[in-house]
Amino acid sequence: MAAVSIVNLVIHKGTDFEENFYFTEEDGSPLNLTGYTGSAKIRKHPTATKYNIFTITFVDRAKGNLKVSMGSSVTSNLNSGRNCYDILLTDNFGKVSKVIEGSVIVNDSVTLGKTNSQNIDGLGNIDVTNVQDGYVLMYDAQLQKYIFVNPDTLLSKAVADNVLPSDFIDKLDRDLDDRINLDSGEFTP
Repeated sequence: MAAVSIVNLVIHKGTDFEENFYFTEEDGSPLNLTGYTGSAKIRKHPTATKYNIFTITFVDRAKGNLKVSMGSSVTSNLNSGRNCYDILLTDNFGKVSKVIEGSVIVNDSVTLGKTNSQNIDGLGNIDVTNVQDGYVLMYDAQLQKYIFVNPDTLLSKAVADNVLPSDFIDKLDRDLDDRINLDSGEFTP
């Protein structure tokens, strides 16, 4: 495998990104990537603890072709400006090689997070047509997406799951103490 190549990239926040790479042997023939695995990360600088991971797809292993990609929900959260990245490949014998490195310029997107696109800060397609004042955003596992709901729905869900916080229950107990007499059915406002 040839020396590390430097390839600079540009990513626009809130958009889907992909880039294809072709790897060759030293004689120029395609590097057969059968049995290889890969990893690729982007960081603000090489020693930054926060990073994002590119998805690696081996498009045509025999021709040395792989693709790195990142979905719009991930690019929405990248640090704007200059970042760095690299791609590491591990061959079928366990040898790890850095094959690509470079800078990534992350450009802000003007329409990121606009409700008319129904993509609120990269959370995906969210229906905002029936949202009313006071509604909250909640993840619905059955629908596998975020939805706006009446806060009562959220509380009902918490009760159904038996996950009401104890401090919430204690506060209700204190506030309602001496106001409700369950034995005689009275309520004192």
